[in-house]
Amino acid sequence: MAERNAELAALARQAVAAAGGLRLLVERMNDLGWRMQDYSDEDLFNVASALRGTAILMALDTNNTDLLNELTGRPMHEIHDAGEWLRQHGDDDRP
Repeated sequence: MAERNAELAALARQAVAAAGGLRLLVERMNDLGWRMQDYSDEDLFNVASALRGTAILMALDTNNTDLLNELTGRPMHEIHDAGEWLRQHGDDDRP
């Protein structure tokens, strides 16, 4: 199981890097007046978004909070009791 989680973590990092690289490539091509022949910018951005989303799902599958923090750039907290967490932190969605 630990080996599978390590492989998923590496794959998730690779997917995030590929997503970022694809977005940067599209933006740089646009800056120079170039476009992909068979794909719109929106298509390519959707692929990048799907890669990033899949990477987050992989990280969730590993139960590795540190990996989620790394991939999302946001602090993630493991919550065992959602009701208790809401009592401690409040619910910002309440009127």
